[in-house]
Amino acid sequence: MSTPISRQATDLVLRWLSFTIEGMPVPKTKSSPSPESFSQRLVRLRKSRGLSQLALGKQIGISKRMVAYYETETDRPPAHLLPAIAKALAVSFDDLMGAGHLPSEPVEVDVRVWRRFQRLQALAPGEKKTVLKLLDSLLDRYGALDDESNSI
Repeated sequence: MSTPISRQATDLVLRWLSFTIEGMPVPKTKSSPSPESFSQRLVRLRKSRGLSQLALGKQIGISKRMVAYYETETDRPPAHLLPAIAKALAVSFDDLMGAGHLPSEPVEVDVRVWRRFQRLQALAPGEKKTVLKLLDSLLDRYGALDDESNSI
């Protein structure tokens, strides 16, 4: 499945490739660049999805150390990783490269709760159903259950 890429994202990728291959700066295009760097955007997107550096690294097939490097040391990740990063973060390529229109405020996620749900996702279907029934009964008891979550 291919993701449509905007002209602005294409220009950004071509500039990045040119810089990576030739090692020299490329004149800026007429469109204004995103004020947020790739590394800043990567950190924001990863945190808004409730992922640790380790979890993101596992999803895209690199180490936690490399994720940290891309978040702090460079704004030029390897081009072959960009589709995997976009998929892991559930964003389009345009959004990942700063050409899209993502909301500027990150979604607040309780990482402890999110990690537990990730572990729940890995359970066998029967075990998952049992845990969800238990969770539903506890949420119902404390008044935090909505109508949609009653369907298992």
